[in-house]
Amino acid sequence: ARSWANAEVITPPASTGPDPRPQLEAAVQAWAKAWSRRDVKAYLAAYAPGFISADRSLSYESWAAQQRARIRSHRIIEVKITSLELDPRGEDWVASFEQSYRADQLRETSRRQLLLRQIGGRWLIVGERDDN
Repeated sequence: ARSWANAEVITPPASTGPDPRPQLEAAVQAWAKAWSRRDVKAYLAAYAPGFISADRSLSYESWAAQQRARIRSHRIIEVKITSLELDPRGEDWVASFEQSYRADQLRETSRRQLLLRQIGGRWLIVGERDDN
């Protein structure tokens, strides 16, 4: 897997076509909304096959099973994204944001980063990490 933590910020040339930022923002917000709806299928569809979780010891399959169980174990989930920043990393983009997460009695706020790549015409999450 390609490391992106220390990747140089590369500004794409102006001639690369339409600005992908609106599509990227929509993809991140759709991911948060699917999570908030507890829509496991839509939530997992936001991730690329071979996704690398923050816990690199988990295979994609183990991570997906863990996420299914976590989402289904809560009656209420609310995920809000604020302070979204989008930065190019070569052909990929890093979405950095503050995430407010509420599930049943749990409340957390953290900085998160998602690494997104356009695959098959869709922006999918290929990596993530907590940025605390």
